[in-house]
Amino acid sequence: MPRFLRLSRTGFAYFALLAVLLVCQFGASLLCSFLWPALTEHPLYVWVLSFLPLYGIAMPVCLLILRRNPCVHDPESEQMQMTAGGWLLALLITFGLMFVGSIMGSLLNALLDALTGKVTTNPVSDLVMDGNPWITVLCTVILAPLGEEFLFRRLLIDRTRHLGDKTAVLLSALMFGAFHLNLHQFFYAFLVGLVFGYLYLRTGKLRWSVALHAALNLVGSVLMPLLLRRFQPLLDLYSDGMPDPATQTQEVLGTMLSLLPELALLLAYYAFVLGSIITVIVLAITCRKRLHFSATPEQPRAAFLDAGVLCFFLLCAVMIFFI
Repeated sequence: MPRFLRLSRTGFAYFALLAVLLVCQFGASLLCSFLWPALTEHPLYVWVLSFLPLYGIAMPVCLLILRRNPCVHDPESEQMQMTAGGWLLALLITFGLMFVGSIMGSLLNALLDALTGKVTTNPVSDLVMDGNPWITVLCTVILAPLGEEFLFRRLLIDRTRHLGDKTAVLLSALMFGAFHLNLHQFFYAFLVGLVFGYLYLRTGKLRWSVALHAALNLVGSVLMPLLLRRFQPLLDLYSDGMPDPATQTQEVLGTMLSLLPELALLLAYYAFVLGSIITVIVLAITCRKRLHFSATPEQPRAAFLDAGVLCFFLLCAVMIFFI
């Protein structure tokens, strides 16, 4: 099969994945709004609307289109043995990249809000802060890492490695970031996607990127929201402005003292994040030449100018900026 045809089929497979997902979600939400409006208030509604069309309909369509595309493996470059220390170092790196990407996304959203005069919120943040933590664990720590790593690492990288390892990892990370359909998540999803892709490329095993993905989501979507909820009593004291020092000083001090363990955990988390950012900077300077890729000639232009890939990114852009 010609290489350009193989890539086009891959690009259009992911375009179909997103298009079918959006159509199914829109149709299901419209149907529920008219026939069963009470369902839209159920805690599971958004999660079911997110995952059932993706894994039940859109992913099978994508697999059907990709079934004729051959997978490419390079046994010589898939020989890295993952150790506990290596995985923990990768976890530290991904935390730093996630935090840097989150800052980039927040700054860009703030700039766009200032230019357009409208306020955008992070829908995922609102969902995990207010949702049932057990449902969040099931969806973000189990289902999302398994499905997304299978889609954007195994399926995508295996079918684009003929364009070069670096090109395959970069394309995988960009499509993974764009698939989130909001700027709040795009940058950090792209940056951590580079690490996920490289680990999969070098080990040939999907479990290591799945474990990293699950760990990040566990901390960001489950543990941190639970910790931040503990500060709600203190926030309630300031909900109507600064408390009256003459009457509420004792209450504020008592609340702050009761939250000292949570405050210590929060400070420890941000110290860990700061250390991870420093680690990323140091490793980027000292170890970037140690990254190992196969000798396959890189063809980034072929990847990013392909019609199917461009259609996928165009649909993502329309959803991000105009919907």
